Amino acid sequence: MAEGRLRPVLLLHDGTRGEHEDVICLRVNAVKERHRRVAATWRRIEMQEHPFFFLLPAGRRGSGLARDSVISLSSVGAIHKTAILGPRPAGQLGRDEMRAISDRLSLVLSLDLAPKIAARAEELLRR
Repeated sequence: MAEGRLRPVLLLHDGTRGEHEDVICLRVNAVKERHRRVAATWRRIEMQEHPFFFLLPAGRRGSGLARDSVISLSSVGAIHKTAILGPRPAGQLGRDEMRAISDRLSLVLSLDLAPKIAARAEELLRR
């Protein structure tokens, strides 16, 4: 057992459905100088082209983060609702940012969403 430290996370759903005690999240890491040393990797992160990291620049309006940070798409986890501090989020991402994260996450996790999308499209066409 080890005591954890507080860190920001990106909640992947709002957890409003009462039957679940946990919410799924992605870890948010502050960018350290050592992360910038590998120029080719850092360039991909800055250009939002890296498959595993989504950059949140310092001072980005609405993020609630004081330092450059990255959302780690390979760090999917679950936390209990009681571990979330405060009733309001520290920040939020826009719809386009969340769509980009969802797209990358499906690639990182190797999710084949085509059958699900096709089934939903067929269902909508039947209506």
